Amino acid sequence: MRDTLALAVGGVLANKVRSLLTVLSIGIGVFAVITLMAVAAGASQAALGELEGLGSPRLITVYPGGDGAFMGPEPALDQGTGGELDAFDAFDPMATAYAPPAPQPLSRDDVALLVDGEGTPDVAAAAGFQQSYGQLTTPDGGYVDTEITGTSAAFLDVGAVTLVEGPFLSESDVTGRARVVVLSTTAAEGLGASPGSEVVLQGIPLTVVGTADDPYPGQAGSWLPETTMEDLLTGPQAGYSQVAVLAATEDGVEPAADQVRQTLRRAHLLGPTDPADFGVYTRTAELRSVRAITLLFQVLAAAVASIALLVAGIGVMNIMLVTVTERTREIGIRTAVGARRGHLIGQFLLEAVILTGLGGLTGTLLGSLTQLVDISGFSPVVTPFSVVLALSAAVVTGLFFGLYPANRAASMPPVQALRHE
Repeated sequence: MRDTLALAVGGVLANKVRSLLTVLSIGIGVFAVITLMAVAAGASQAALGELEGLGSPRLITVYPGGDGAFMGPEPALDQGTGGELDAFDAFDPMATAYAPPAPQPLSRDDVALLVDGEGTPDVAAAAGFQQSYGQLTTPDGGYVDTEITGTSAAFLDVGAVTLVEGPFLSESDVTGRARVVVLSTTAAEGLGASPGSEVVLQGIPLTVVGTADDPYPGQAGSWLPETTMEDLLTGPQAGYSQVAVLAATEDGVEPAADQVRQTLRRAHLLGPTDPADFGVYTRTAELRSVRAITLLFQVLAAAVASIALLVAGIGVMNIMLVTVTERTREIGIRTAVGARRGHLIGQFLLEAVILTGLGGLTGTLLGSLTQLVDISGFSPVVTPFSVVLALSAAVVTGLFFGLYPANRAASMPPVQALRHE
């Protein structure tokens, strides 16, 4: 094996320019594979990041309204005159349509049912909230327009808020109707406020207890106890704008959503055929679609890039055929002194693998540098899988495209080889 390796290395170094060009062609093919797969992986992460920026994949949103209000039966018509029948004549106890219960808002009792665990074992937490817009000011004249969310301490449990400094709202803040507020970083910077500072809403001073990430990048937000929001903005609660529910596991999102539907239908006294007065939304389908599309994109990118590797492999075969032709006399001499078929195949196959292996390492090094590129916040992501795939493809290319030249060299009759000029 040592002698075969020495002969293979010597064959590669015998023509440095030709070997260098062969290595470069393989390197370009590997670079294309890694780069395109890195772009596909970066696009996949960016798309999933956008979805995850909307909240945890385990988040379930419940909103009021649902399928719409019940409109009631059409008025009966007099078959003779075409006009409406008299109310007494039109009344038929057997034909009177069933009217479902009136739509109900999403209430604190609904949230309590969702978190009690009895009918919703796959629900980890739930919190209702109301939203409005208003202006917060400071005693020294600062102000900021902000989205105001009235909620409870459980809003932090559902992962809807990421704290930066200080605590979030507590249950005692809600029950005590405390005049406190949590500001987003943009709102805090606009007001020059920090935990312990005082801001003013509707002429009422509020104490800043903490700061959190913006609801959306660059958007000012603030969070009040829901009871305080009722006192200052909305009046007595008429129902939550939405209820955020967190499933216990990502795989349990759809079971948890079904449990939420069943629990709220029972709580709102809805029959099997009654339209729901609420809606339930999950992002499971969107996440699956994005993952499937990005996986397909990665496969297509690898397939397209492999064409460059295929072309480089054909070049390797061409170079090896030329090498075999040039060294025909050497092959004859080695065969005459006792070299077996396996020795000759091993020598030329090893030469091809050395060339493609060096090209693979070169392409991998260049391809890995693509993750340093940053275009408007988007960067390719070089994954270990793409590196292993590209290197493996380079070696397999050497084996596949070097096998025919190696076999041709080993099959050459010694006498004919020795007579070759």
